[in-house]
Amino acid sequence: LDASEASCFEKKAAQGFEGVLTQPFRRRQLEQLFSKEAKEDPKSGEVLGQYILIVEDNKINQKVVSKMLVKLGCRFDVANHGQEALEFCDERDYDLVLMDIQMPIMDGFEATRRLRTETRYKKAPIVALTAHATNEHKDQCFEVGVSDFLTKPLRISQLREMIQKWMDVEQRPPAIISP
Repeated sequence: LDASEASCFEKKAAQGFEGVLTQPFRRRQLEQLFSKEAKEDPKSGEVLGQYILIVEDNKINQKVVSKMLVKLGCRFDVANHGQEALEFCDERDYDLVLMDIQMPIMDGFEATRRLRTETRYKKAPIVALTAHATNEHKDQCFEVGVSDFLTKPLRISQLREMIQKWMDVEQRPPAIISP
């Protein structure tokens, strides 16, 4: 952005606009602007408000994690594999990425490696989601730059704690980045 564009964005934000689209724009950007608003669960009253990318190939797991995030008041997008995750990350900055490790087309290891080469994702929290809970598997995740680790099946309390841990900037541990 040049200085005049940045100034325009600041003015719109001050006026209460929640988003700005510049032309030409992609269909996905338009859909994101209108379809992903932070929601509040009237029972829990929680609104964490983070924007999270779920990278998961299993449709059932996608639905389970999505419903948990809605209850926690988070906005989110869902990518079906690592390559799609990279495309989403090219279009938007996420507060946290929930990365399945075993996926077709591009697995979570490779997607994490590639995200870590991007300046804006060097230290962004990437949390591995996997059914494999061995120390060797965890070590492999950390070697590629994963920040933390959650095992499936996932409970909403675990997800809430993980989001709160990584969104508390003052207590956020440094991301482990491989050389």
